[in-house]
Amino acid sequence: MSPAHKACPIEQEDKILSAAADCINEASLTDFTMSAIAKRAGMSMGSIYKHIHSKEDVLLALATKAHEALLRCFRDIYHCAELTPAERLIALSLLDFNRVDAYPFVRHLEMLVSNHVILERASPLWRTRLQTSAADLTLQCESYIQNAIENGELKPHTDPLNTVKQITLAVWSLNVGSIQVLLQTVEPSSRTTDQRLPFPQETTAPHVFNMKRLINSFDWEYPLDDKGIEKAATQLTTMGYR
Repeated sequence: MSPAHKACPIEQEDKILSAAADCINEASLTDFTMSAIAKRAGMSMGSIYKHIHSKEDVLLALATKAHEALLRCFRDIYHCAELTPAERLIALSLLDFNRVDAYPFVRHLEMLVSNHVILERASPLWRTRLQTSAADLTLQCESYIQNAIENGELKPHTDPLNTVKQITLAVWSLNVGSIQVLLQTVEPSSRTTDQRLPFPQETTAPHVFNMKRLINSFDWEYPLDDKGIEKAATQLTTMGYR
């Protein structure tokens, strides 16, 4: 009989975080316990603590995994040959996060892990990993804008680097702010970890209109129009992101 497969550290970490997500779905982002995670994962507490040292670590680890899922989604969009550069940017505002998010509670998790008390109680390892994954999302967008400039698809207003920073900050700020506003439309008494979020937004939604104005305030080779917005929405559906 061949020996049983021994999970590598990455497999063990994934197993722990999968169990943690299940426990949070059954309890909440604040009421889950480390012992429940160990029981669900079928691992000893000692094995759990080799990867995760506290509940705060669990939250940061899950947020890191959520960032990695977004990186994969955004990479697909940024490299979508069927869309123009401006259409790819508006696609970020048309995503159905119920399909994209790694976990159904990601939007509420993001707010929790931005709390300085949570961050201070987490281990340096997971603070660093979370910060790195968040920085990767920003760098990914900046690289995309920089490539558009270098390919002649976007003419910078003045300094190319400044244009890259301006667009990246504006796109992130408007999208993240819109998500937070939409979350406020969910009744507090009915906010559960497995609840579907109010996405995707319609192509005629105010946020999409505002994003269109923002995108077209820059000098694209092919400016964004209403047909381009509909095209982006259709392409996202084809890709399974809407």
